[in-house]
Amino acid sequence: MEHQAMELLTTRVEDEKQNVTYKWLSRSLGISVNTAKELMQVFLATVGKGKAHGTYYLARQDPETGNQYLSLVSQEDIN
Repeated sequence: MEHQAMELLTTRVEDEKQNVTYKWLSRSLGISVNTAKELMQVFLATVGKGKAHGTYYLARQDPETGNQYLSLVSQEDIN
């Protein structure tokens, strides 16, 4: 499964220059979204290292006001 995912991601990202999401990978391979997230992490750390960039969409809610805040965060900024 991992080999198939790496080939699919390589084709989509490097050859076709398309953005991918874990939902797309999950649907394309018929796997859970959590497995897709793990496979994308492996791809970014190995095959795509220096060639691909991860960006994360983060949402949080202020406990006092209830306001929601949305952010796009690069993989370098996540600890």
